[in-house]
Amino acid sequence: MRFTLDLHRHFGKVAVIIHKTPQHKSDMVKNMLADNCDIKIIYLLTGSPQLNATEELWHRVKWDLTVSQYYLTFDDLRHAVSEYFRTMRHHLDIKKYLFRNMEESLTNF
Repeated sequence: MRFTLDLHRHFGKVAVIIHKTPQHKSDMVKNMLADNCDIKIIYLLTGSPQLNATEELWHRVKWDLTVSQYYLTFDDLRHAVSEYFRTMRHHLDIKKYLFRNMEESLTNF
């Protein structure tokens, strides 16, 4: 919430796109929205991980770190994840990602 309020102070009107986890729909969030009518929350559709870039990133990480690999301990896995994020650069063009199937979807509509 602090980040959203900081964005609001800096830019004025703000729209935030988030998924529908319980913490995003809490009374604290509802109160913040009631107090700041220039902040708009747009919830991702339920069951639409393809619209959430974070889900895509975790899918890539899971694939890169677990396919044909075995970690003897949880600490080994934790170290591998830490190294992955420390050394890999993730170049996800958010516009291309979100609209990658738009033309096909509209054609089939």
